Amino acid sequence: RGTLIHEAISFAIKRNWVAPSSLIDSGKKRDIESFDWAVSELQNYRQTHNLISEEPIKFPFFGQMISGTPDLVLAPNDKSELEIWDFKTGRREEDKEVPYWFQLKAYAYAYQLLYPEYKDNPVKLVLSFADMQENVEVISTHEELRQSLHKDWELTSKPDLINQEHCKQCTFGNLCHF
Repeated sequence: RGTLIHEAISFAIKRNWVAPSSLIDSGKKRDIESFDWAVSELQNYRQTHNLISEEPIKFPFFGQMISGTPDLVLAPNDKSELEIWDFKTGRREEDKEVPYWFQLKAYAYAYQLLYPEYKDNPVKLVLSFADMQENVEVISTHEELRQSLHKDWELTSKPDLINQEHCKQCTFGNLCHF
C-alpha cells in the first residue's frame, strides 16, 4: 500500500498534479484521501521550488560510495533552505522513526556535498505521514548532519557493541547470544 501511495505522489509531481488512474480506479477512499492531502501540501511549493521525485543519487559517505533514492527533494529556486521528504503511510510510531531520520539525514548530507550552494544553509527534513495528514520536521545545519551521521556510521564498525534497549524489540529473539 505504501508503494502505491509513493508511486501516485511521484506520478502527480512529474505529470502536472494528475492522479494516476490506478489510484482513482482502486476506489479506496483512504488511499485517495492520503494522496490528495500529500499533493495539496506539495502544491504550495510548485512556484518556489524544483520538486525532484524518486531520483537516484550516488554520493561519498565517510570513505564509501553509497546510493539511494529520496522520495522527494525540494530544491528552492533561490538556493535557500533545501528540503528532503520521506512519505509514510499508516500510523506514526515515534520509536520506529530512527532509521527514517538517518536516511533523511544521509540524503540531506549528500545533496549538500553534491550541490555546494546548499552547504551553508540549513536543510529541512520532513517525515510526511500521509494517512495521518501530519508532517514532522527537523531543521539541521551541514555540520549537525555530519556529526550525527559520523557518530552513527562509527557504530557500524563496532558490531560487538550491545544495545540493551534494542534487545526487547529485536526480531532475532532467542537466536542472539548476548
